[in-house]
Amino acid sequence: MTAAPESTPPLPAPAAAQRTARHRVRTSMTRQEWTRAGGMAAVIVALHVIGWVTLVAVVAPEHRAIGTQTFGVGIGVTAYTLGMRHTFDADHIAAIDNTTRKLMCGGQRPLSVGFWFSLGHSSVVFVLAFLLTLGVKTLAGPVRDDGSALHDVTGLIGTTVSGAFLYLIAAVNLVILAGIWKVFRGMRSGRYDEAALEEQLNNRGFMNFAYGWAFSKPVRKVYYNLTITGLSVAVALLIGTVELLGLLVDGLGLHGPFWDWISGLDLNVLGYVVVALFVATWVVALLGWRLARIEEKWTGDLARG
Repeated sequence: MTAAPESTPPLPAPAAAQRTARHRVRTSMTRQEWTRAGGMAAVIVALHVIGWVTLVAVVAPEHRAIGTQTFGVGIGVTAYTLGMRHTFDADHIAAIDNTTRKLMCGGQRPLSVGFWFSLGHSSVVFVLAFLLTLGVKTLAGPVRDDGSALHDVTGLIGTTVSGAFLYLIAAVNLVILAGIWKVFRGMRSGRYDEAALEEQLNNRGFMNFAYGWAFSKPVRKVYYNLTITGLSVAVALLIGTVELLGLLVDGLGLHGPFWDWISGLDLNVLGYVVVALFVATWVVALLGWRLARIEEKWTGDLARG
């Protein structure tokens, strides 16, 4: 008589959970997307290696002087950390977040918006620094002088473009938010069953990464998109307004409590506020979802419809 095959013993709970987590990570992106992500990581690592090796092995040993100080590793570290502060530039965060959301709602799977944004921003700085090292003296004075025509013109153009873009992308996402709200009202009134709700969401391009908690059910997609898209629109309008009002202050010489407050706002500080706002919104939304049992109520509305 043939012996029955032995069954494979189940994995311990921690090992099974770890295996499931790894599987979710692997399947969250396609092979092509993993290749793109790996390519971006390789470029970032290569730029860091080239930059630091050049600083430590080529520039620092020359002991070049900048005014009364020597251009050494210390200045390089300072420049690097000051550059890292741009991570929290409020206008950058708002532009990248809203652009990513617009691409998602267009049915795309954006992975590299922040990468290309930062690469373009850094390229301008690199080209200007490279021209200065070549001895383009006509740029040296205007770059050092905060009141030069170069600073005035580039500041005006850059801030205008940034503020106008934030308003434009906020308007686009506002239209998307209105579409989500329309679906939400239809869901609450029972016009859609769960399958019809899924179809409505897909028609609006909300299927980007079908992973994890947020997109596992149609009801959760509505809640997720209402919360995050609404916050993205608010942040873009806030930062765009601050930038454009700042232009009015500088251009028209406006003064007073309100205008002085606008003039004194630091976009770096606002960036920290924006990041904290996103985190706080996630926490409040999650607590509201859990404690108010929104999923049970909304799913019940769908079932009764």
